[in-house]
Amino acid sequence: MNRLRVLGILVVALVVLAGCGEDKQSLDPPKINYGVDMSEMGMPVVDERFTVATLPTDSKEWLLFDDIGEFLKYHQNVSDDFQVMWVPDHNTKEWVKAEDAWFVQADEFCYSPMKWCVAAFADEESARSAHGEHGGEIWNWTEVFHHDWQHSPEPHHSH
Repeated sequence: MNRLRVLGILVVALVVLAGCGEDKQSLDPPKINYGVDMSEMGMPVVDERFTVATLPTDSKEWLLFDDIGEFLKYHQNVSDDFQVMWVPDHNTKEWVKAEDAWFVQADEFCYSPMKWCVAAFADEESARSAHGEHGGEIWNWTEVFHHDWQHSPEPHHSH
């Protein structure tokens, strides 16, 4: 009977210890309620082609951005310390890690919520196709991050 009691105590202790474990934050993209969830800039996120979701280091709260350019400006000027950064593939609206994405800035994408005119693509081929069709600038993550993101661009519409 003594062994059963010890075994019972050990089982209870293991259950209690398992419950005391630190909750691990999922690094998967968050579920976003478009038109309801607020961006870091204080506006609702409304367009899943341009919304960015980032999880700061040492935080369980996602930061959302309603425009890729706003995210790049924030990332460059305010914080570059994120556990994960998700951008949407412009064609499929599927999440892609920012560091794996390719970016095109062109007048064609100036319907982005904050008019930064930047679209993200899951791969280089898709980005080169969009760039070939719409012109503008094309960058991988390292290049787009080192671009100057102080002011949104002036569209260069040809008349």
